[in-house]
Amino acid sequence: MFVPVPTEPVAFVRPARASATLGVVGDADPGRLHGIFSPPPLAFGFGRRDAAGPTDIPGGGWLGLSVRGDVRDLTFTTLRYEPLDAGFWLRLSYEGHTPVDGSWTSPVLVLRPAADALAVIEDHRSDLVEAGFAPDRPERGPDWWEEPMFCGWGAQCARSAHELHGTENPAEETAPETALEEAFVVLLAPQLARESAYDEFLATLDAADLTPGTIVIDDRWQAEYGTATPDLEHWPDLKRWIAERHARGQKVLLWWKAWDPSGLPVEECVVDAAGRPVAVDPGNPDYLARVDRIVAALLSPEGLDADGFKVDFTQRTPSGRTLTGTPGVWGVSALHALLRRLYTAAHDAKPDALVVTHGVHPSFGDVGDMVRLNDVLKFDVAGRMTPAADQVVVRHGIATRALPGHVIDTDQWPMQTRDEWLGYARTQHRLGVPALYYVEAIDRSGEPIRPEDLAVVAETWREYEDALAARRAGR
Repeated sequence: MFVPVPTEPVAFVRPARASATLGVVGDADPGRLHGIFSPPPLAFGFGRRDAAGPTDIPGGGWLGLSVRGDVRDLTFTTLRYEPLDAGFWLRLSYEGHTPVDGSWTSPVLVLRPAADALAVIEDHRSDLVEAGFAPDRPERGPDWWEEPMFCGWGAQCARSAHELHGTENPAEETAPETALEEAFVVLLAPQLARESAYDEFLATLDAADLTPGTIVIDDRWQAEYGTATPDLEHWPDLKRWIAERHARGQKVLLWWKAWDPSGLPVEECVVDAAGRPVAVDPGNPDYLARVDRIVAALLSPEGLDADGFKVDFTQRTPSGRTLTGTPGVWGVSALHALLRRLYTAAHDAKPDALVVTHGVHPSFGDVGDMVRLNDVLKFDVAGRMTPAADQVVVRHGIATRALPGHVIDTDQWPMQTRDEWLGYARTQHRLGVPALYYVEAIDRSGEPIRPEDLAVVAETWREYEDALAARRAGR
């Protein structure tokens, strides 16, 4: 069975006797590590050959099984495949949040032979487009969307890892992170989303002849996730800083944490049985109006004049029968509504704004401009390390067939060693927009990044830009 979503253990093709989940709920907890694409294509492929490894996709004929439905009607959180003796269940988890007046019809299940596993995704998309449930290929966006990117998250984590080991010198090699230290680093790293650190990161890149066209300010530049007001301790004058980057011909994206209700009135939130907010409510008109105001303040020339968003944590879509939100606004449909409002507000505030998401379902082609291939995982089912480049090549195949024409953000975190990072850096520019996350050191291994390492990245960027220029000249 082909499962078009990254999971850990890494296994894109697994025995049909194993279960699988596709949907908009996932995190780092056991059994929920399927949120990397949220949502992925709602399709499974069934083949006749075993995979030779975690990223191997055997050839031969396949049978696709997919869900056809208007995204507004996809009010379930997950599609689950559950094997049974001589058969299987398919379960759609509506969780009691879909009102019914008189009658209700489930989505259509489409069974279709396919030439290969990735053709299952192509067929799923074609089926949705023909039914009017997914947009056609987008027009090409402005050239700047395709320029190399620097995202500060990996660099923030690397500095935090060094601080945990008692050194603030990123050139000093430290011991590899333990599992506990990995967890602490993710908690500490947001404190380094600040102007002083980003100025130092970018100065190091300048010295290495690496000038990113786009800079992503990652978690957390904002004082509260829900209100998205800048943290003045971290960024005393973010508007000025963005203007300085614009003066150098660079663009600035802001990391946006989806669903987080911090700082918002409870009336605009999905709440638990005790009345505590657990997520924003995309069916609440007051919250949607708030999104419009926030986005205008962040992207419009009268506001901060930033250039778009890197949207993250869409896999934190609220889930549970005891939660309460706007009736009927739930699951896949609720996430689409949330992203649709953010996307529309962004392009209203700035027509060439760039919105990066990791929703890889064909019906989500109208709520994002760029598809992020997202965090790299580690182990296969036998506990062996799975190379980052191998994982992301498969992800790229899924994303480009589900959303052809969308720009690809190749991501780059986390890397386990310097060699793995360099190996992936040599591959990224052939998959999409090269995204650089590391500047001074590798967080997981404690290895410093040397000038010759950055020179390798600079060479791949030159190759990418040469190919980009040739393609543009041939239009």
